[in-house]
Amino acid sequence: MNEPNRSKPPIPSAIKALGGLILAVLTLVALSTSPPQRTEFDRNLGAHDIIAERSLIFIDRSNGWVDVTDAMDGQVIGQLEPGTENFVRGVVRGLVRERKSHEITGRDAFELQVMRDGTVTLYDPTIERRVVLNAFGRTNVGSFLKFIQDPVEHG
Repeated sequence: MNEPNRSKPPIPSAIKALGGLILAVLTLVALSTSPPQRTEFDRNLGAHDIIAERSLIFIDRSNGWVDVTDAMDGQVIGQLEPGTENFVRGVVRGLVRERKSHEITGRDAFELQVMRDGTVTLYDPTIERRVVLNAFGRTNVGSFLKFIQDPVEHG
């Protein structure tokens, strides 16, 4: 007589996919908690490449508004109404969240920078992270550029 096949059943593809997802999440967590690494962009960036910059502090108010202040003189240079400027809010919140993951608190300034080649970045010197805003399109770059009117000019 034939004996029934007693080999182990194959692992369902859903379980394999779940295992892959868990591995990917653990990898992302490990990478996000690693010390900041300078990117090729940062290594090649010289002070002469920055043609305009402004130090900005973003202050959340209890009513949902966000004040954008010039870090040099404390002057409010812009205000974000609740439910508006979601790109600006999202970029800043992402950097603040990363600051918190490094146990950095406070209202240190971000550096909004325009490079000679037209690249616009928001740089967080406290965690050494730079967001290249051009990657998100002209409209989103414009959401930040309005804060660099009367910037500190270089060269």
